[in-house]
Amino acid sequence: MDWITPDRDPVETRWVTQRIDNFNLQDTRTWEQRYIANGRYFEIDGPIYIFVGGQWQLDRLWLERGLLYDIARETNGYIVATEHRYYGESRPTE
Repeated sequence: MDWITPDRDPVETRWVTQRIDNFNLQDTRTWEQRYIANGRYFEIDGPIYIFVGGQWQLDRLWLERGLLYDIARETNGYIVATEHRYYGESRPTE
């Protein structure tokens, strides 16, 4: 992963394009879902841990300390936390 370099902040906010309605193939509307990733300790072939956000705003502090952070550090893992739609900055509709 060439975008993980020592001189960059290892915790990054990113966005992924999602369909608003996954069950209606005629509806092509999309929205941007926010997620935060921490690659500070990641090494090739290391595990990837996904924290699925609940009904709250996502905060980068969850990827900078705590149990999941400790596990990633010990296993050379990569952490990704997703933000639930309609919470925080992940708003598919007005």
